[in-house]
Amino acid sequence: MEQNKTLIKADIKYIPSKIRLIVYYVIMLAIYCSGFLVNESFGRELAEGEYCIEWFYLPLKKHYYFNFDKEWWTYDGYVEIAILALVLIAIIVIPFIIRAIHKRQCSITALTVTERGIVGSYNNHLNQVSVNMPIEHIDGMTVSQALGDKLRSGKTLNVRSNSGNMKFHFVHNAEEVVNITMDYINEIKYKR
Repeated sequence: MEQNKTLIKADIKYIPSKIRLIVYYVIMLAIYCSGFLVNESFGRELAEGEYCIEWFYLPLKKHYYFNFDKEWWTYDGYVEIAILALVLIAIIVIPFIIRAIHKRQCSITALTVTERGIVGSYNNHLNQVSVNMPIEHIDGMTVSQALGDKLRSGKTLNVRSNSGNMKFHFVHNAEEVVNITMDYINEIKYKR
């Protein structure tokens, strides 16, 4: 039986970054706070003691008025405050959800290049796709690093074949994988 020698294994890992988290929060809170417009008479008459705050044109009316019959102050606008609170909670929770998705994707992704072909798995829209492709079917490999890759950490390794393209994210040694694999493919073609 012939040995199947491993040429290279892709270094796939997720590296969390506090800088990415801080940048995300600064951008999202800037958007959140920039949506507020405090209007005292923005095209409409407001009663005395009443002012209007708008958040992306969602009117948040705050009514403080005195009820002479029962002698107490009342406040309207609980629905609007609940909407603002839910948006703020979503801004806080979204990075943790994205981080969990990235960790899951990273744990699914694997790539090993052997003398016979590519063996591994990758994530395709939250579904795991297994790969076992002969080396002869590989048309080319490229590396890309877009904004999404910078947020995820690592680079994206694109494998082109006659059956389609495959994308392996979180690869930290992508250039090395491409160089070794393409050199081996060219060596096989040269021998023939």
